[in-house]
Amino acid sequence: MLAPVILTELSTHEKPPSPSEFTAEDHVSPMGAPAPLAGWDRSVPSRSAGPERSWRKLHALQTIQTMTSFGPNYAKIASMPHETEIKLKLLDLKSFHRHLKRLGAQPLFPGSGRIHEMNLLFDTPQGGLAKHGQLLRIRTEIPAAGAGKGAPRGKKKPQERFLLTFKSPPDQLAIGPATVSQPSHGRYKIREEIEMVISDAGALEKIFEGLGLRGWFRYEKYRTTYHLPARHHWAQDLLIEVDETPLGDFVELEGPAVAIDQAAKELGFSPGDYILKNYLVLYLDDCRRRNLPPGDMLFPPSRR
Repeated sequence: MLAPVILTELSTHEKPPSPSEFTAEDHVSPMGAPAPLAGWDRSVPSRSAGPERSWRKLHALQTIQTMTSFGPNYAKIASMPHETEIKLKLLDLKSFHRHLKRLGAQPLFPGSGRIHEMNLLFDTPQGGLAKHGQLLRIRTEIPAAGAGKGAPRGKKKPQERFLLTFKSPPDQLAIGPATVSQPSHGRYKIREEIEMVISDAGALEKIFEGLGLRGWFRYEKYRTTYHLPARHHWAQDLLIEVDETPLGDFVELEGPAVAIDQAAKELGFSPGDYILKNYLVLYLDDCRRRNLPPGDMLFPPSRR
C-alpha cells in the first residue's frame, strides 16, 4: 500500500468577488485561485492508478521504501505545516541552466529528473472552496522522456502516479471564514497543504461529482527539481524547481526565506523579480492581456 504525503504550498491573498462576477482579470480567491466559471461543466477523462512520489525538504525527508525505478527519492514522506516559496520568470532557460551548473545544482531524481504534470482543479458550482482561499486538486505525474535513464536495468518504467491535494491559508479550516488579509511574510507565499497518493483517480472524481464538486480547470507543465551541493550550507533546505509551462518558463524557489533570497541573488534575480501569483492566476492574466476567453492551460499536442 502506498503511503500518503503531507506537504505545503504558498499563494497570494486577494479578496474574491462573487462567482457571478468572474472575469479573467479579477475573480480570484483570497489565495489567488479563481472560482469556477459559470456554466463550466467539463467532462474529464478518468485515470488509472499509480505509485507515490514526494520531493520536498531534503533534510526532513525519511526514506520509507523503494517504490519505483526513479530511486529512493520517490519513496519518501515529508510533513511540514507550512511552506515558503516564490516564482521567477525565466527569459532564457539555457542561460539559467548555466547558472545552475555554476552552482553545482543536480536533479533531485535520476536521469533528467523531468516530470510531466497534469492538474485538475475541483470546486462547487458556486466556487465555495475558492471563496475560502482553498483549492482541491488531482495531479497526474509521469516521467518525461529520458527522465528514468538513471534507473537500474531490468526495472519497469515508472508508471503514472496520482496525488490528491487540498490547500488552504495557514491555520484555516475548510469550515472557517475566508481569510483576506495579507500574509505576515509579504515577500513570500505561505500556504498549508495536505497531499496524499490515491490509487483510483477516476473513482475519486466520481465521488467528488456525487458530492456536488466539478472538475473545472486543467493545467499542465513539466517540472525538474534541483538541489545544491553541501558546500552551499545556506541551501540545505532549498529546492529549485524549473517549470516549463504553456505560459513560458519559470523557476520556483522553495525553502527558508533566507535561502530563497540567497538563491535568487546567486541566480541573478532580486526581490523585485519575485512572483507570488499561482499558475492559474498567471493564466487568467495572460488571457486578459490577449483578449481571450479562459479555458484550460494546456500545451499543444506537439509539446506533449
